[in-house]
Parts: sequence; structure tokens; C-alpha cells
Amino acid sequence: MPHSANISVVVTSYKRDDLLAECLATLVAQDLPLQDVVVVDDGGPGSAKDIVASHGPKFRYVWQPNGHVQAARNTGIRECKGEWIAFLDDDDLWMPWRHRQLQAAIDQTPTPIIASNFVKFANGVDRPESIYDEIELRNPGFFSGIRPTDFAQPFSLVEKFPVERLMPVHPFWPSSLAISRSALQALNGWDQGLRGVKCEDIDFVFRALSRFPITIAWQPSLRYRSHANNDAGDSLANLKGHLFVWTRLLNKEPMPAPLVASIETGMLKLRHELLWEAYARGDFATCVDVFASLPRIERSVVERAKYLFAELSLMKRRRSHARGKR
Repeated sequence: MPHSANISVVVTSYKRDDLLAECLATLVAQDLPLQDVVVVDDGGPGSAKDIVASHGPKFRYVWQPNGHVQAARNTGIRECKGEWIAFLDDDDLWMPWRHRQLQAAIDQTPTPIIASNFVKFANGVDRPESIYDEIELRNPGFFSGIRPTDFAQPFSLVEKFPVERLMPVHPFWPSSLAISRSALQALNGWDQGLRGVKCEDIDFVFRALSRFPITIAWQPSLRYRSHANNDAGDSLANLKGHLFVWTRLLNKEPMPAPLVASIETGMLKLRHELLWEAYARGDFATCVDVFASLPRIERSVVERAKYLFAELSLMKRRRSHARGKR
């Protein structure tokens, strides 16, 4: 029966009442009404409670001690009623047709994961290209064998997504995902051990796509807000987060040798990028650490010069600090 799936939305929020109000307004404006929205306040002062209550009984407020976004999402999973859960950060916005799109995807494609296309925006202005177009431009062939040639086709069912393509970037961000409760239980939810780590969603997406098929919705149905406090706003923290999460995945997830080799090759490229970015930002400690992690054969002449300058700069800082203590 069309539009029969019971979908809950888990909204995670922390001290951004103005953005939360804007976010929830887009859920109210869905052209197919939602039945269950759970807003998890991750240790905020409680002022968000009235904002949630103003939208009626279908919108429920849950407060938890600050545990970061992974814990907040897991709390939302436990509190919501639906057999499907869509995730949404408080700074992102649903387009009016998103709930209808999710229902259609569930009706037409029997997979436990749905990822939808989206557009980034800043200061109220949307970027002209969608995230899927941006990813394809930066990584030609990312959607090879997946994206339909018939642009009228709204969904693609991918039985086994090539997870090696998730390195170094991927378009399946938390606010773009809807997942069945049974799949979430099998995955044990979001990894709370990644508290405070940028790009933490890589861990969840890799684990999910390693185990389950996915439906990809090509029409954008979400607006992702780019600002200084999210992953789109800090390239240095972004690179550090990528390396941390991928290193952790290599240590904890069983993988075939070719996949390990592919990830390690991608991580080597990320280390080079991080070294240059850290040097440009004056983060000489990171520059030195990353240089030390590079195989000798991979250290270019320019990178050796950057390393020496960074080491000298750190030595000067330490000497200056020591003199200041005398």
C-alpha cells in the first residue's frame, strides 16, 4: 500500500534554538505530514523544549546530559516510534517533498537504507550543484555503474555499494539518511566512541554499506547548511577526522586485503593533504607528526623543507615558553 511506512525523524540539537526553530518549521511544512518527530537536546539549557512543544504532540522533546551527536542519535532511536528513522541535524532543512520521497523509496525499493541527494547553502543561498554532482566532479567515476542514464528514474537500488569509493569523500551524510530500525539494531547504532571527532559519520556509513544494500534518491530533498562549526567549515579538522576514523576502521573492521590496500592508498594521500594544510595554518605540531608518519620514500623535497621549518618553529616556541617560566 503506498505511503504505508511508519517514519520517525530524529533531530539532534545543542544550544542552537534559532536554527532548531527553522529546522522544525521545514518538518511542519512537509506536503505529506509527519507522524513522529523526536528532538534530542544534547545537554542544552532546556530552552528548546518550548520550541518543540509549539508544534503539537507529534513533536516530542527529549533532554539528555551532553554526550555529543552520536549519543543523541542513539537516544532518538530508542525514543522514536517508527520502524524507519530519518536523521536530521538542527542546522539542516528538509525540502517540502522529502517525507513523500522517503515513502516512495520505501514503497518501490526494498532496501533498509535510503540516501538522498541534497544541496549545500550558506547565508540563505543554495549552491547551484547538488552534492552528488559535486562529488562526481571531484571524484570522476564515483557513481559509475550506479547513476541511471535515464534521468527520469528517481531511485537506484545498489545491492553492494563499492565501499572503497567512500575514501576520501562520500555524499551519504547523516541528515540525508533514513534507515530501518532493524538495520540500526544490527549495526548497534552510531559509535559513541567517536565523540568530538569530525567526519564521524564515515564510520557509520562504512559499516552500513558493508552489510546492507542501499537505495539512492537522485532528487535533492535536503538543504545542508555550510558554516564554520560543521565539517564543511574546517578543512584541517576535517582531514584529521578522516584519518582518525579510517585508521580506527582498519583496526576494528574485518576487510579483504584489496580493500585494505585501497584504503591505505587513500590515507597516504590524505596525510600529504593534511601536512600541507597544517603547515599553511601554522599548526606545526600536526605538520611534524604527519611528516613522521609518512614513509621515507613518500617525503617530497618540499615536504622535507616544511618539516624542518615546522621543527625549528616549535623549538623556538618551546625555548620562549621556557624563558617565560623563569
